[in-house]
This record gives sequence, structure tokens and C-alpha cells, in this order.
Amino acid sequence: MKRFSFVLAVILLVVLTACSPDYDRLAESPHEDPAQASELLDPLSLLRFYGNALDLAAAGKYQNAQGLLAELEQANIPDELSYIIDRYNELCRQLFSALDGLESLLEEASVLLGENRIDDAEQKLEPAAALGDEAGLLVAEMTTATANSGGSLGAIAKLVSGELGLAYE
Repeated sequence: MKRFSFVLAVILLVVLTACSPDYDRLAESPHEDPAQASELLDPLSLLRFYGNALDLAAAGKYQNAQGLLAELEQANIPDELSYIIDRYNELCRQLFSALDGLESLLEEASVLLGENRIDDAEQKLEPAAALGDEAGLLVAEMTTATANSGGSLGAIAKLVSGELGLAYE
């Protein structure tokens, strides 16, 4: 039940992000025209980017979510945030992979149960339980990483006025 609660919390985060008033204006990734790009990172854009990736994962599009994370490797991330972003990306990739595997195993088990092949379904459910545990641990790590990175993003957020500054406060 705890695994379900963790996954539900991630999905809730994605839904709340999607309810943002200007969600429909978001770009797929934090990208600018290089000729007009500034050296400053827009933390709100970065958070929305992760919201997009988590939204894709919540819709079961794990490969697309991982592809979106790969695009972030092209972004100009300040050195003080580089480690945090890299670690968060790795946690997201591991979570998406675990959820993809879990979904596949559960679908296979469902088909086997429909055919009354209970022993075969049980063999699928055992590794599915392990993947569910792994996903729960990854969500807990992501929660910790988010809490720990709040200070780093918060320092930037305090320099930015408007919506991000208000959200940080």
C-alpha cells in the first residue's frame, strides 16, 4: 500500500503542475535561441520541464519521458546545480524504467490470470512486487533530493521576482 501511496503522490504532483495557469504555454524543454539566450537559469522553466517529464511518465509514456530527460543534457546548467540535476535525472530514469517494467509484468500477469494460469501469473507477480518496492524507494529518494535541492533552487528563486519568487515564499 505504501508503494501505491508513493506513486499516487508523484501522479498528484504531475496533475497539480498541469493545473498551473500558464501550463499550456510551456515548451517541451528549457531551450532558447542561442543568439538571445541569457546566462541565467530560469528555475521555473526547469521545474516545469520536470513536470512535463513526470506527466509523460504518469501517462505510461516512459520512453518519451526518458527522451525528454535526455534533452536536458543539452541545457546550460550552472555548475552549482549540475550535480543535483544529474542525480535527479538518474533517479527519474530509474523510476521510469522500474514503472515500465512493473506495468509490463502486471499486464502479463493479468493475461495469465484471465487464462486461469495462476502459477504462471504468480511467477510474474513476484518480480513485479520487487519493482514496486524499487519504485517506492526511488520516489522516496526523489522526495529527499527535492527537499535537499530546495535550498539551491531557492537561492536562485529569491533573485527572481514574480511567480517563482512567490511560489518559493
